[in-house]
Amino acid sequence: QADSYEVGPPHCVQLDSETMTSDQDAVLQRDLDGVDRNVTPFVIVVFHHPAYSSGLFHRAQKHPTRDRWEAILDSHHVNLVISGHEHNYERSYPVVNQDSNDTGPGPYDSRDGPVYVVTGGGGAILYPDFVTTPSWSAVRAAVHEHVMLHITRETIEATTFREDATVLDHFVLTSRD
Repeated sequence: QADSYEVGPPHCVQLDSETMTSDQDAVLQRDLDGVDRNVTPFVIVVFHHPAYSSGLFHRAQKHPTRDRWEAILDSHHVNLVISGHEHNYERSYPVVNQDSNDTGPGPYDSRDGPVYVVTGGGGAILYPDFVTTPSWSAVRAAVHEHVMLHITRETIEATTFREDATVLDHFVLTSRD
């Protein structure tokens, strides 16, 4: 199943990464084709299984979300992709095909690829093991956390808080205007 909706400035899309089908792919393509980026400055996509994760616990699954959806997300200049499944936190730099053109502190522009966030540290047992840090990985930690987004027409400001309310990560995405 795929669903989409507007929440203030961003267009949001939810995908089912458990039962990926060609019908869902077609719905995603049509939905993103219909977004007028002059009116809607940001696109956020959410699905359960991460396309980018360096966590070891589920790494052997090699989940096909990246192969299946990355080209669609990149061609439509999706700004932010949020996933879970891996019980830790990880954020990428803007990335396309496992390569990042912008490894600085940001702010980031969607023309360099989406930023991928795994926010799986919501309270379950954590998965503390990671592979060697990939070049696309900006921040990662095996901590209980939550991500808060502050969205305006010009920016998405994301702040990740540990359970003791200290900041683990902070990044900014800019609109294409």
